[in-house]
Amino acid sequence: MGTALEAEDPRQVGRYRIVARLGAGGMGRVYLGRSPGGRSVAVKVVHQELARDDGFRRRFAREVATARRVTGVFTAAVVDADPDGEPAWLATEYVPGPSLGEAVDAHGPWPWPGVRALGAGLAEALEAIHGAGVIHRDLKPSNVLLAQDGPRVIDFGISVAAGSTALTRTGTMVGTPGYMSPEQLSGTAPVGPASDVFSLGAVLTYAATGTGPFGTGPAQALNYRIVHEQPRLDGLPASLRDVVAHCLAKRAELRPEVGFLLDELGREVQDDGSWLPGPVAEVLRERRRALTASPSASGPVRPEVEEGAAPRPPAEGEATPSSLHRAPTAASLPPPPVHPPTAPADRPDAAPTPPAAGPAGQSAGPTRRRALFALSGIAVAGAGFGAWRLLDGRADGSPEAGDRSAGSPGKGGGRETGATRRPGGSVRWTRKEYPVTGITGRERALYVADAEGLSALDPGSGRTRWTCATGELVVDSPRLGADDGLYAVSYDGVLHAVDTGTGRERWASEVGRGKERLSPVVPGDEVLYVSRSDGTLLAVDTADGSVRWTYSFAFEGFAPLPAPKVHQGTVLVVTEQGVLHAVDSATGRKRWEFDGGPRMVTAPEAAAGRVYVCTTADSYALDAQTGRPVWSLRTPGASDPVLEGDTLFHHDGVKALYALDSGTGKRRWSFPLPSRVLFAPVVAGGVVHLADDDGTLRAVDARTGEQRWSFSGGEKASASATVLGNTVFFAASDKERASYHLHALSV
Repeated sequence: MGTALEAEDPRQVGRYRIVARLGAGGMGRVYLGRSPGGRSVAVKVVHQELARDDGFRRRFAREVATARRVTGVFTAAVVDADPDGEPAWLATEYVPGPSLGEAVDAHGPWPWPGVRALGAGLAEALEAIHGAGVIHRDLKPSNVLLAQDGPRVIDFGISVAAGSTALTRTGTMVGTPGYMSPEQLSGTAPVGPASDVFSLGAVLTYAATGTGPFGTGPAQALNYRIVHEQPRLDGLPASLRDVVAHCLAKRAELRPEVGFLLDELGREVQDDGSWLPGPVAEVLRERRRALTASPSASGPVRPEVEEGAAPRPPAEGEATPSSLHRAPTAASLPPPPVHPPTAPADRPDAAPTPPAAGPAGQSAGPTRRRALFALSGIAVAGAGFGAWRLLDGRADGSPEAGDRSAGSPGKGGGRETGATRRPGGSVRWTRKEYPVTGITGRERALYVADAEGLSALDPGSGRTRWTCATGELVVDSPRLGADDGLYAVSYDGVLHAVDTGTGRERWASEVGRGKERLSPVVPGDEVLYVSRSDGTLLAVDTADGSVRWTYSFAFEGFAPLPAPKVHQGTVLVVTEQGVLHAVDSATGRKRWEFDGGPRMVTAPEAAAGRVYVCTTADSYALDAQTGRPVWSLRTPGASDPVLEGDTLFHHDGVKALYALDSGTGKRRWSFPLPSRVLFAPVVAGGVVHLADDDGTLRAVDARTGEQRWSFSGGEKASASATVLGNTVFFAASDKERASYHLHALSV
């Protein structure tokens, strides 16, 4: 395996005996090493000239620490490192499989079933990488290694970890021509998870056709085509062309999330381990036999071969990975249609019980692609889940340990705490759920949308009152109408009307086209308003679901639009081009439009003759009758603005939550965001509630901008919070989405 060592090569690095050369790159050389127990590892040794740079040493140490956090099944794990050593080095798992680039070059393009399986594995790898706060930045065929049980994404040497902005080499471009995203090349948008999705689309095109989607040639020509021309996808089968085209969208916010891709690509993957083309599988078997024949070889592990440049943390002022998201609002996020990994007994009818745990709290449950690649004998990478601390009486953010009493499981699976007076952020009850995509409520009823449909819960106990199956995942919070109707749109483009008292479906209208995404519905008087992702606003009759009128506007993309807003007989709808349209609610005729310049990705807010909108650069107050600006402020917005009294609240997703005077636009205060926030703020009782992407709910004083309390409910928030009376409801999942929980907290 590899090539023979040369005179200048080390024979021992750390505790590892070096036996062969594997490769080299801009950062250093990679060797095949053996641990004292005979385990095969890939040892990456940093070039001496780089190691002499103190700044590089700091960056390398940070990248190693970050890479250790990536524990996905389809990634090559760091097993050991010494950033301060002479030389500096790190060791990763090793497997004797070829790279995707080698396989395609030697044996030609893959058939489409293998490409789909490859895409599913790569999507899950990116899910783990992004979950650790890392952007890979250089996903390409040579950084994908092939194993019998699935692909391995390697080379985190140039990945960028959250919070490393101070150590960046300004002006450095990281990536490979033909696989870099438009924003990597142009610098017009932050480089985030969506950039890796673009690279994934390019890699799948290469696997299916033998060439990248933008052809071949000099780097300058490839870069120009990526930014200005459409990809060449004629060679892709129809079943793959659509999803790859979405991955290669020019605008980052229009690309799907990796969770969505994982479900789309993994849907037809066979469960027999036969994902590799025959000739490639034979090469893999030969390499495994060669490794096994070595006297010191151990069992199959995973490789990493360095071919990239030195690690580059983000430049000062550049957004960190915690900030990088293609569409920072609930309305513009395509929720991944994740089917619950638990058995039906884990529905709300059953008592919430934590999963069986292994050492150090590792979950015993499988990942979503594990079964698809027959990953027998490989343990699941553990992910801590703060919600489990609730089960032994501890809740982050509560001043008292053990404040939560056990209670007894009710019919709905919630556990009552039995307490009525609690400090803010303490737990009233927690229940296990399917993936929660939206929560709303009114008076004494809480309504929850999830992967199975809609449910009505008792807010005090969490017990289920009724459920209504929709057949598909509900894509956002359900909306309450004035007619005791609950309205929601599902992933298959169907608008559902449900009776709030009984849970019976009144009607279902196919207002979408197939799986074309719909915006959240907005109820008006006897009419519902919903926009389709093809650029159509519809007015739907609440009596029977029939369409009264339609209004069309320019739109091209994949992501759903923000929810419309109804104000003073006008429906306000935002387009992806940053244009706000005001449409007569009775006739569907345009009254006016406002061009906000930079893209407008949030829903508008309206009250008292004013319309408030946010773009990625500015915030505006408009006259509701004419659309003319009343004031503007250079404050970027990534969330729907929320008006409470005379204060307008919104956040930019990464840096701060802002409170603005709604009359003048003057900033009253700003609250620094400790982590990325995806959902709009929820204001009630003088408190602004923020659901962080790291699974934390924060309560901020609406008057002063000071944090009152915080609560850690998991690894990732799955929906915006909702407040009813003195209780706030918050949903979160763990990192691997193996468990979902709905929490009821004191406010």
